Amino acid sequence: ESWRRLRETLPQWTLIGTPGHEHIAVWQGQDLDVSHRHHSHLACIYPFDSLRNPSTQDQAIVERSLRRWLEIGMSDWSEWGLSWAAIIQARSGYREAPYLMLKLVKDLFINTSLATVYVPQFAGFSEHVIDQLSLPIEEREVMQLDGTMGLATALYEMLVHTHAGVTRFFPAVPQAWRDVSFQGVHLPGPAVASGQISDGRVTSISLQSVAGGSFTIDVPGYSSMHLLRDGRWQSVTLPVTVTLRAGESVTGKM
Repeated sequence: ESWRRLRETLPQWTLIGTPGHEHIAVWQGQDLDVSHRHHSHLACIYPFDSLRNPSTQDQAIVERSLRRWLEIGMSDWSEWGLSWAAIIQARSGYREAPYLMLKLVKDLFINTSLATVYVPQFAGFSEHVIDQLSLPIEEREVMQLDGTMGLATALYEMLVHTHAGVTRFFPAVPQAWRDVSFQGVHLPGPAVASGQISDGRVTSISLQSVAGGSFTIDVPGYSSMHLLRDGRWQSVTLPVTVTLRAGESVTGKM
């Protein structure tokens, strides 16, 4: 009963701003007015993925919310906060910015032992717990598994993810990555995805259904592809929806 009531009464989000210019608030009446390592007010993008079939008005609200978030800035973002931001950006259509976030993690929060740490490695960019930078190294270099796992998750999300019911291949791969491939990435559905980029162009993608179901596939930047299914190639417009049996897979070539 409690879960049913929550589903029926919980609003999609809490907004702030004048009509037609609203953006997502932290909570009722509270705007995002300071930089913070938690991006929970944007959890409808990630990790909850609760915006299904957003209207044009909803999309405008999200875009204004992202701009407000970036306007407030990154001065108090932690290593996992930067990784979380990269995921939100990858799911929001930003292609280059997520890569910049990961480079910031590498330069600011990865030590000489290649571990993610909570305190920045140097001053001048992030103010997050910067006072602890003066502590002896054995006291300040506390590894956080949140940062390591967040970084790995952000990398996966840049390569492939399912968001708002659409499985997107290479949604946030920067131009600097000319040759990229991945295999066996597990996605909701459940499904398993693989893909390859050669010399800056997507050459192939594949999706295998584990239990059977319907999947919508997209490759941002491409309007069509050749789809192999049941031994036959056909030209399809992207995004394309396919229904697969348990264990069945499709392969696409651009």
